[in-house]
Formats: sequence, structure tokens, C-alpha cells
Amino acid sequence: MVYNRQHHLRGFSLTEMAIVLGVIGLISGAIFMISSKVTFSNQVSTANKELVAISQNVRAIYAEQGGIETGTGGAETKPLDQLNVFPFEMRQNPSIAAGVIFHPWSSATTGTVTVQAIQCNGGNIANTATTPTAPCFAVTMTNLPQVACGQLAMVSSKNAVGLQQVTINANAAITTLPIEAAVAASNCASGNANTVVWVYLIRDHT
Repeated sequence: MVYNRQHHLRGFSLTEMAIVLGVIGLISGAIFMISSKVTFSNQVSTANKELVAISQNVRAIYAEQGGIETGTGGAETKPLDQLNVFPFEMRQNPSIAAGVIFHPWSSATTGTVTVQAIQCNGGNIANTATTPTAPCFAVTMTNLPQVACGQLAMVSSKNAVGLQQVTINANAAITTLPIEAAVAASNCASGNANTVVWVYLIRDHT
């Protein structure tokens, strides 16, 4: 009997090739989804660490004074930047002007972080600080993606020292902390134009 090696050594058929390519596509898609989730989780973690660092640094600088001595209408981003309050990576490019601060979802032209001195009473904003000794300050992040808005609002409101309230997209201030998922979801809008404001006391009441 003649053994037909050619029959056993034939290449993939079109059907087999389609199956192989389909499997490769599924694996690649799964890897991409996992990688995207890990990247996004890291971005939320980074943003929260940056927020903690900012709030701790501002409180450390002004706690003994009981407030921020301001004559600039509450705008404190630039002077605080000159005091190295913001983590270095938030500058993105050390050559840019002082006071231009970015978060993990910022692009070259959108998405900034600002700090504002404000008058407050137990965390309730009365007005922007136009006179010396503002007892509170607000950290604002703009142009956040919807999911980032919700997750960061929740994570950042857990055991945050000095945090009094969080305002999302100019809705009513959220004072019940930590923020629950349903509350975050109802306040964060679709798209990438969400703004979140965290209000902190300069020092805890005694």
C-alpha cells in the first residue's frame, strides 16, 4: 500500500484559518480589555493619590495660620505651584508656566486642576475668598470622563482628612461621605466634560 503523505501534510483550509483567526481576535480583544481596565484603574489611583497629596500639602502650609492669607480673590493655583504643593508629574512638562496643572485624563488643551481659597462654615461654601484668612479651600478637576468622575468621587471621599463636601457638575453639594455609587452615577454626566470640586477645611475644628 502506498502511504499518501501529501494528504496528511496539507495546509489549513479556509474554514480552519477563519477559526484560528477568530480565536486570535478573541484573545487579543480580551487582552486589550484587561489592559484598558488596569490602565484606567491605575489612573483613578494616581488621581486620588495626587488629590491626597495636594490637600495634605495645603493643610500643612496653612494649618497654623488657620486659613489661607489671600489677596488674589481666592485663586491659589499659581502661588501654591511655586511652593511645590502639586506632585511633579501633574506639571507634565516642567517648562510650562507655573500654575498650569494636569490630571491623568488631561489632554494638551483640556483638563486642568485648580485650587481656590474659599470662605466656608463647616464646609458650606459662602463665597470665593476676597479677604484674608479663608478657612477652606477647593480643589477642582475639569474634563473628567464619566466613569472617572464617578469612581474618583467615590474613592477620594473615603477617609479623606479634612474633606467636607464634594460637588459634581455644579449639582447640589454632597456632604454625606463617602459617596455611594448611585449618588456618583446620578451626578456624573456622559462624555468627558465632568467637573468635580472637593472642599477641605484648612484645619480640623477643635
